[in-house]
Amino acid sequence: MAAQAWPGVALIPGMLCPGCGAALSVYSDSWRCNACGLTSDTLHKIAEELRGQRGAAASPESDQGDFALLKGKQYVNFDIARRYLGIGRRAVEKAVAKGSLTAIGCGQGRRITVDSLRLYLPPSKNAN
Repeated sequence: MAAQAWPGVALIPGMLCPGCGAALSVYSDSWRCNACGLTSDTLHKIAEELRGQRGAAASPESDQGDFALLKGKQYVNFDIARRYLGIGRRAVEKAVAKGSLTAIGCGQGRRITVDSLRLYLPPSKNAN
């Protein structure tokens, strides 16, 4: 399947460099681009640097109890309810099934009432 370029190196059709799109030389535990010189090691280092610059993702608790998410609305979708409560979507679904939260509609259009969310978790931030 792999064409042999020279001993210990294989040129595998379809393996292209993520940087320039040229063919890669694939070794037993790494690869190297024939055109730009990018290697699997340098790609991992670049990815780690970019992750460090981007910073950590916002935690779901950052919106917990924030009434601004609900302000002026009668109903919200499951994602907004999840963010307001600081829990996962499945936990919101279980609260609806248990009767702790009130939902209207069905399928993709299903919404949670803001009144039931306020009873379940009163707003913690000032709603000015």
